[in-house]
Amino acid sequence: MPARGTLVVVDTDPRQVVVVAVNRKGDEKNVTALSSFRSSDPDVVAVSANGSAMGKTAGYANITVSYTEEKITKTAIVPVTVVWSRGEGRAINW
Repeated sequence: MPARGTLVVVDTDPRQVVVVAVNRKGDEKNVTALSSFRSSDPDVVAVSANGSAMGKTAGYANITVSYTEEKITKTAIVPVTVVWSRGEGRAINW
């Protein structure tokens, strides 16, 4: 499952990670709800169980996305850049 580009998160505005599985015939299926998500650095970007990513502070991290179907697991790493436009500081209480 290749990742496409870099996800850019601005401040605390959440961005939804969308996961699309493509079978051998080329048919696409949205499997976001069936996927799991993990941030490499939750202090930079937090990601919820449904794939909503929210910036915590400016920086770089990765979101690892996994999807399993018929005992086969596919994993992709999505690079994330968090841009903090509200000056210095951090998001709180997410």
